[in-house]
Amino acid sequence: MFQTETGVYRDSEYPFADLVERSETLISNENINWASLTKNDKAPTAQKEYKRED
Repeated sequence: MFQTETGVYRDSEYPFADLVERSETLISNENINWASLTKNDKAPTAQKEYKRED
């Protein structure tokens, strides 16, 4: 749509700036969603201390 200047870019005064803003918003939302989904996967677990026997 950006390259053909259609849709939301048709009447835009600054179509490239709009493309960048929309892209950054999508990327940011995806990062937030990913972080939210993986937050519970990284719960701390107790680690046993390895003792070396000589």
